[in-house]
Amino acid sequence: MVESGLNQKNLGAQKQSFESVTKFVRGVVVRSAAGRDRGDFQVILKTEKDYAFVCDGRHRFLENPKRKNRKHLFFTNTVLNEEFLTTNKLIRKSLRIFSQKI
Repeated sequence: MVESGLNQKNLGAQKQSFESVTKFVRGVVVRSAAGRDRGDFQVILKTEKDYAFVCDGRHRFLENPKRKNRKHLFFTNTVLNEEFLTTNKLIRKSLRIFSQKI
């Protein structure tokens, strides 16, 4: 029988390394995994412990961001520049690319 090399210790180590790789910072484009906005792409505006304040410029504006739990967000490999986080219109325009790919 061949062992896969995955046991409880290795699995825990992989989970911790994944957590450290995913950056939870301003400008990261995320996809909502739960809630009314499930499936929508949003951008992180600020973070607090295990929560992120996100907006999409259409339903949630810069002035009133949504507080979401970190475990309810899927991260993408995209980070928007600060210049794209200044107005709701620029945020909508930046996130439109992600909606068209689906």
